[in-house]
Order: sequence, then structure tokens, then C-alpha cells
Amino acid sequence: MREGEHGARSTKQAIAIGLSKERRAGVKLPPPKPSRTSAETRRKAQLDIEKAGQKTKPSRKRSRAIKAALKREGKAAASTQALSRQARSAAKGRSQKERSQAAQKAAVTRASGHRKRRGE
Repeated sequence: MREGEHGARSTKQAIAIGLSKERRAGVKLPPPKPSRTSAETRRKAQLDIEKAGQKTKPSRKRSRAIKAALKREGKAAASTQALSRQARSAAKGRSQKERSQAAQKAAVTRASGHRKRRGE
């Protein structure tokens, strides 16, 4: 999504595309919990995890058709404002403890290059 190749219909779709790409690239992202999403979504996430590192050639017709369809979508769904709005609305459905744990995990997993060093 962020490379500017194509758009997405909604911010949730933009996030889902990003997560799928990350899983296929080999990033250890577990499938969503059963209480959060449908069985179909969890199955798709599991397939992405299994396909990590595999270099199978996709169907040329299908991949061109998908890319063409996504190119017709807008790019605003992946904007900083849209992603921020989505994160805030998702956080409203979580408890204080869950939000705190997510913030702590983000602080640990954040790329070291983005953190300001003390004394500089």
C-alpha cells in the first residue's frame, strides 16, 4: 500500500493488505483471534504465513486483474490521517489494560532508528 502502486477502498482494507504482505515476507504476525474476525480471514492469514519465503509464480491474469482493480481505488485510505483515525476508533473498543499493553509492545518493537537517543 505504501509504495504507491495502488489504492484501497477503505483504511481497514489498506491495513489488511499491509499485514498480508508482511506475513508473506516472513514477519512473525499471528493470525487474528477467533473473537475478532471471521474464519475465512483467519484461514487467509494462516495461508500467508505458510507462503512466507516461497517464490511461487502467481497467475499472470489474476494478478494483473487484481492490480488493475486496486489501481482504480483511491489512495487516501492509506494516508497518515486515515490510519490515525482508524487506530483511534479501534482503540475505543479496547480496555485500558489492552491499550497499555499495546503501547508497551509498540515501544519495544519500534525500529531503533526512529527513537531519539538521550543526550544528542
